Amino acid sequence: MSALHTSSGRNAERAHGFDRTGAVRRDLHPRERNILDQKHIAVFVNPASTNAQADLDAGFALLREAGFSLSMETVDDPANLADAIREHPAEIVMVGGGDGTTSCAAGVLANTDRVLAVLPLGNACDFARSLGIPRDPLEACRVVVEGRIHAVDVARVNGHTYLNMASLGLSVDVARRMSGEFKRRWGVFGYPKLLWDAARAARSFHVTIDCDGNTVERRVIQIGVGNGYHYGGGMTVADDARLDDGLLHVHAIHPLPWWQLLLLFPYLWAGRVREPERVIAMTGAKVKVTTHHERTVNADGEMANKTPATFEVDPGALKVCIPAEGPIPGLGV
Repeated sequence: MSALHTSSGRNAERAHGFDRTGAVRRDLHPRERNILDQKHIAVFVNPASTNAQADLDAGFALLREAGFSLSMETVDDPANLADAIREHPAEIVMVGGGDGTTSCAAGVLANTDRVLAVLPLGNACDFARSLGIPRDPLEACRVVVEGRIHAVDVARVNGHTYLNMASLGLSVDVARRMSGEFKRRWGVFGYPKLLWDAARAARSFHVTIDCDGNTVERRVIQIGVGNGYHYGGGMTVADDARLDDGLLHVHAIHPLPWWQLLLLFPYLWAGRVREPERVIAMTGAKVKVTTHHERTVNADGEMANKTPATFEVDPGALKVCIPAEGPIPGLGV
């Protein structure tokens, strides 16, 4: 079984890795360096996650067979999760839950030498999807055993860490309509229905967007500031967005008749909207959003903040386990 590799945005040299049989691995990406003999993994599972009752035993057995010792804890409160991670000395932290749980862990692990391993147990799990991590717990654990470690960007809105997308407008209405029971019954298939219901009831609002000094003022029904590649159960931030590109990808949707929104939806899903008469698209490292009236900001499914909001990207701040082989849609490797 292969030794783990880790990445660093500060390491510009390529290195050779070796699996445990002594075979030479491929050349590593400049963001990667070797990390050998990791002994312990701290596992935190959110019992409120949609798939928290999945059978995890086979995956954990695989990790033990690979030479890792495990400590396991269930934590369902974000504040308690953050404290538990801070108090545990393990260099590898495996988090079982959805995107909200994963983002909470990222806020603690960013800008440290510790590594995040993702165990996708939530509804959408868009961060795991962007990294190419399988939904099956056994295969997700195999990524830790056989994979590599890569540095990805994290984003913050008014200091609150998120990984995929922060937004206001339609998405907040969707999140408020999505109860836990709805998630369990419909899974990711519920997102398009809720989005459609919210779109029909949407009201436009005035916004000023400043992206790296470029300012626009418009009436819109939705603003998204993406750090990742996927969001909303498989939607794409932008077809050229990456979790390691050091950029935020902004889109703002103009007020449109319901039938035009219906026609626009497939392009939004694929991240291929480049029509300024319908959607404003911008990229940058820092984005400021101001509205005439205070509006809620939804970050990775959590009601995180209010406007005015400042969004910033922290390039290469988080080390994560990813599959050994690419290509991976959400990364530049």
